[in-house]
Amino acid sequence: MSSTSKIVDRKVVLCNVLCLVVNKLSHTPLKTLRMVLSDFYSADKLASAKILLMEDTDTLNLATKRPYIPLRRDGDGRLAREVDDILSLLTFMMNRKR
Repeated sequence: MSSTSKIVDRKVVLCNVLCLVVNKLSHTPLKTLRMVLSDFYSADKLASAKILLMEDTDTLNLATKRPYIPLRRDGDGRLAREVDDILSLLTFMMNRKR
C-alpha cells in the first residue's frame, strides 16, 4: 500500500471549536480564551468538540493516561465546565508533545 492510500484512509473531521482553541491556546490568556468560548459557543457545541477530542486522544495510545473527563456535564455551570474540560485535555496533549 502506498503512502498516498494510507492518507486517504484517514478520517478528517473539522471542528471550529477545536480549531480556535488549538490556534489560540499558546498565545492567548486562559481567562480570555474561556470568555471567548463561553460567549460564542453553546454548551452542546462544546460538548461535541470535547467528545471528539477525547476520542482522538484515546486513539493515540499514549504512555500516560489522559485525565478523567466525564462525557456529559449537566446543571448549573455546564458551559464553564465544558470549556475547562477542553482546555484540560489540550493542555495535557501539549505537555505530552514536549
